[in-house]
Amino acid sequence: MNREQLTGLLGFAPSDEQWAAISAPLDGPMLVLAGAGSGKTAVMSARVVWLVASGLVAADQVLGLTFTNKAAGELSSRIRALLALLREPGQDDIAEPTISTYHAFAMDLLSQWALLIGGEPSAALLTPTDLAVDTYRAVARSHVSCEDLGTATISTVSERVQSLDEELSEHLITPQDLRTHDARLIEALQAETGADARDAIVAARRRILISHVVEEVRADRAAKGVVSFADLMRLAVLVTQTPPVREQMRQRYAVVLVDEYQDTSVAQRLMLQNLYGQGHPLTAVGDPLQAIYGWRGASVANIDGFPEHFGSGGVTARTSTLSINRRSGSLILDVANEVASDVRSQHPGVQILRPGTEAAGEVTAALFDTWADELDWLVAQVLAQIHQGRSLDQIAVLCRTNDYVRMVGQALRDAGIPTAAASLGSVLHLPEVVEVLSLLRVLETADNGALVRLLTGPQWRIGPSDLALLGARARELVGSSDDGEPDFQQALQQAVADVDPVDVVSLLEAVYDPGPAIRDEARSRLREFTAELDAMRPALAAGVEEAAHRVVEISGLGVEVRLGPNAASRIDGLAALFDVIAGYRNAHDDPSVGAFLRWLNFAIRLDETPDTDFPIRGDAVRVMTVHRAKGLEWECVFTPALSDGVFPSSQGRSVWTRNYKCLPYPLRGDRSRLPALPGWSSAGGAFPNGFKSAAADLKMQYKQQDAWEENRLAYVALTRARDVLFTSGHWWSASSSKPRTPSPYLLAVRDVPGVLMDTWVEEPSPTPPVLDAGDVDWPRPDEVFVSVAASEGVDESLTLAESARLDRMDADIEAVIAREYEQSLPTTQVDLPPVVSTSLLMRAASDPQSLALDLARPMPYVTPDAARRGTAFHEWVAASHEQLSLLPDWDLAVDAERAGDDELAELIEGYRRTVYSEMVPVHAETEVSVRIAGLVVRGVIDAVFQHPDGTWEVVDWKTNREQTADPVQLAIYRVGWAQRVGVEPDEVLTAFVYVRDGEVVRPALPSIEDIASRVGAVSAVVSGGSQ
Repeated sequence: MNREQLTGLLGFAPSDEQWAAISAPLDGPMLVLAGAGSGKTAVMSARVVWLVASGLVAADQVLGLTFTNKAAGELSSRIRALLALLREPGQDDIAEPTISTYHAFAMDLLSQWALLIGGEPSAALLTPTDLAVDTYRAVARSHVSCEDLGTATISTVSERVQSLDEELSEHLITPQDLRTHDARLIEALQAETGADARDAIVAARRRILISHVVEEVRADRAAKGVVSFADLMRLAVLVTQTPPVREQMRQRYAVVLVDEYQDTSVAQRLMLQNLYGQGHPLTAVGDPLQAIYGWRGASVANIDGFPEHFGSGGVTARTSTLSINRRSGSLILDVANEVASDVRSQHPGVQILRPGTEAAGEVTAALFDTWADELDWLVAQVLAQIHQGRSLDQIAVLCRTNDYVRMVGQALRDAGIPTAAASLGSVLHLPEVVEVLSLLRVLETADNGALVRLLTGPQWRIGPSDLALLGARARELVGSSDDGEPDFQQALQQAVADVDPVDVVSLLEAVYDPGPAIRDEARSRLREFTAELDAMRPALAAGVEEAAHRVVEISGLGVEVRLGPNAASRIDGLAALFDVIAGYRNAHDDPSVGAFLRWLNFAIRLDETPDTDFPIRGDAVRVMTVHRAKGLEWECVFTPALSDGVFPSSQGRSVWTRNYKCLPYPLRGDRSRLPALPGWSSAGGAFPNGFKSAAADLKMQYKQQDAWEENRLAYVALTRARDVLFTSGHWWSASSSKPRTPSPYLLAVRDVPGVLMDTWVEEPSPTPPVLDAGDVDWPRPDEVFVSVAASEGVDESLTLAESARLDRMDADIEAVIAREYEQSLPTTQVDLPPVVSTSLLMRAASDPQSLALDLARPMPYVTPDAARRGTAFHEWVAASHEQLSLLPDWDLAVDAERAGDDELAELIEGYRRTVYSEMVPVHAETEVSVRIAGLVVRGVIDAVFQHPDGTWEVVDWKTNREQTADPVQLAIYRVGWAQRVGVEPDEVLTAFVYVRDGEVVRPALPSIEDIASRVGAVSAVVSGGSQ
């Protein structure tokens, strides 16, 4: 197949670089250095097709390896689609290549040949979370105590045991090899003095201790017939060392392509080297500048050492380069190239990125005095992008740490901008998710911390004095006592202290029996709270899914999240939690709430693993860490907090001589490219200049390595942007005692010609930022005076006429004071959020002043019974058609009867009398979005039907008695559905169905243009709205 023929097949013309990689001869191994956005997946799939079409190899003789199931699926789909184009009419299907993940390939090797090394072919693979649970249990049973290791918790010990276990496996080092090395090190340090030597001896002794625990946990896994991911790779390397396996696998796969090679571990490289080294046609594709998973065992030394590892016997490994970026504008590439210049010099052969498009792109740099200022600016810029028409899912904010992900996400949500949780940690910090999990923890374990969070929240509002009384009451109920009045901090700390569960004082007991001292108002709220808990508790027996659904329903969250300007984000947040629960249930046999909560505690710790896929929902701004963004791209990208100590991070790798969880570098398989301890090797050594000098040298090498790692991470962040890139930093954080300095990455971006300069604070404020007195709601002196005067009583000597006259004078004076006070207050411009619900838009058009007040001074929402009943009805309808969203699939009609809710039963009976009860909707509870007057309007359609003639009908159920529905709602739904299915709006039928009497109403609907003219840029100026 020639170049022109391939062009016709691909639908695009490969560049010279791409053609060289695609058409390289099969005379040995090849390394393709593929820069960010250079089309490596297209090149890999095109190479397979070219080899097959040219008759050089059969399709089923090709093996492709990558890291994630998603990446494997995408590569496989591309290759299958292209191979299908080669098939002649009437020709049988062409055989397909094997495309797999590295771990699935290793699992397949073990299933076939584990017996050759005494292994178990049917061993099950543990998930990372299950591995953490198993390790924790094994450590709890082990002979090693926390005191021996200088730590207070089993959790810390188990994390360090697991870390060392994984590193030993990744580098094919046995625990005995480790003990031998550390014994030599201890002996060599006996004559040394100083803290560095003492720390190294302590670390070595502790490493020796936990190496025995590693053997115990491995034996425990072997007895259960399970393996970890690290076990899998270690055993796969051992299997591939056997000649029969190597011979058969080389015959089976004549051509091997491996993706993301810079992220492979030493064990993965050895597996490939054993099978396909010594000149086999293996093509490795990767980019050392995107090697960002070293902290998870990946070794960038693999890609740097590819020619030596795979070239052999006179066969030289060919190197090809892909440097034309087809994603980003030229200015964005200039910025990325400049930031990566230092680390690029460490990887010979890597070229700067060149633009494949004529667009320049837009890059902005900004520096602020405080993180709060930077965050305000970021939110304003996101709003501007949305108002310019940018799709929400084409905007991403990439942060260095999860802490910044949470802060940015919250600020965006506060501004009414939906955000998509991209990790488990992001989901678990959403307020609505925190409330559900807190209720589950209180129900399951009477968790004191979760209980305090609920009691002090906006719904129950139990104050500090009453909490102190509850803490004292809790101690009283378990028989302990204190003299004197209860102190809030002391009482609460004692009540929620993290001690043995057998001895803990349960605050929940005091909530149920608060004693006589508590105030009546607080007692009434506690009574309502415990009634809700009692209503939720029976669902625990049915498992975590039903318990969570019941908590959402009874607490009123199911209704509350649908109301207010942030409804879309909050619904997505709860939906994400149910995704997590469903994922747990699919992978585990124990459905109980307790098992789920225990699993969740371990899962949180593993949230940043690169192989953890988390579903991203909805039309929303993406907020995630840079590690999670690798391989993704967006039109507009923000990289905030480019301040020294944040990005680049000040938290570097732990030095192996000081941390016992680290495998000593002299034992690692990539040690030739790692920091070296002068005078020391795996065989031992000495320190002629003293260990202190050697340790200082090692520390400096670590510091340089950490800088390169951060540099790669910054390069990955910047190259995610296609059109627009915002970079920013700050001097002062909220908690810092001294100012940070601007990140070297931000300074490099600023100095690139063509970069736009926004706010740039050259010098920080001399002192940390503090609250401005003007921002605090101090009481007005005249209000205090009036309050005191009123408490002094009235003059009872006045006649009725005199009292009436004085009352009128007081009323007049109060009116004048009120007007003067109102005029003295600052005015607040309250704008609609950029993303609004349909109901909020209707309020904006009908009653903007009331809405503006609510937006300016949001108050906790108390769910009325009618709203709960309406939501319950809607969910019952969705459940009846097996398209459930938030509530469980129980028969809500029966549930309503048990609860004595005659009105809900009446609604259900009314619905059953309508013609729609006999029809099956194509969709129920489905979301649509429409852009109106610069706003993204989101709504949830109750039901969509398709009639036999193909006509679509959108239906909204109404449970109220009066026919007061606003046609604007149906108009928005009609346009949203028409856009989704590609028809004209007037081709979609619409109806309000008032289910109480079964009446169907089809009002005349306004056009989107009419709605836009009514709403305009709806906002209101509210006097004192922010007070």
